[in-house]
Amino acid sequence: MYSNVIVGITICRGSFVFREMAGDGRRIIINWKMFLLFFRSRKEGKKYAFESMQFISHIKALYTERMAHRALCGRVVNYLEGDGKSVPNDLKEEHFVKKKKKLINAWGDGVPL
Repeated sequence: MYSNVIVGITICRGSFVFREMAGDGRRIIINWKMFLLFFRSRKEGKKYAFESMQFISHIKALYTERMAHRALCGRVVNYLEGDGKSVPNDLKEEHFVKKKKKLINAWGDGVPL
């Protein structure tokens, strides 16, 4: 039983990463639904299940069609110029901040702010 759960969540996670790399917003929703079921079945995953349900309900019911498309397809950015090279926006932002911190630290103590 436990091994089936591990294999299932690993496959779901791999599919989710692949969909993000491809920039396929509609299929990301399918993965969010699977994550919702997984989180709901675990006692410590109730908060994540709530957030998953909130995201899905916003996309399906609350947002306009244009805003839903923007929320789904705006989750990833392809700044590497190629198919299958998209990365999540938050990961891109983290890399940007890390590079800027390295640059500021390289300046030393005499940094005028």
